[in-house]
Amino acid sequence: TQLREINSNDIPVMSDSPLTNDPAGFGGLLCKNSTPILEYVNGDTDSAFRVKWAASNVDKVAFATSLPPDIDWSQGLTLRIWAAMGGATDTPTLTIESFFGKGDTKVSSTSGAITGTTEALYSVTVAYASLETNVRKRFASIEITPGAHGTDTLLIYAICLEYSRV
Repeated sequence: TQLREINSNDIPVMSDSPLTNDPAGFGGLLCKNSTPILEYVNGDTDSAFRVKWAASNVDKVAFATSLPPDIDWSQGLTLRIWAAMGGATDTPTLTIESFFGKGDTKVSSTSGAITGTTEALYSVTVAYASLETNVRKRFASIEITPGAHGTDTLLIYAICLEYSRV
């Protein structure tokens, strides 16, 4: 629920009239009329949150997180994503762009293909070589861009960042 839609490599502005059905008027907050949307799986009968990209929509989303002080920087970090497809035709990947601290160089990684209509765990590794200069940086910004999926919706249920402890 902390993801923000990114528009032209920036966070959209807040509008004085968010009811114009213009998702850019929400400051990038995901909701039922944004792209992608934030929704319950099935209203009151299944109130699990999920982010849903419509078929063909590949809008980027991003979030920021603090990093714990006990990270073993000699190991890689792993982004874990619970995802599924709305149908069995498309199998897009996710491009993950990570930025550690302020003024960092972008680290790009790609997930495996998202397959199947049952949610599954997909892992994306940010390798040690990309992290070694970031030892003192204690926060990260992460962007997620889905690959092409022209027929089926793409669904993400949860995201977490895992690390090895010193």
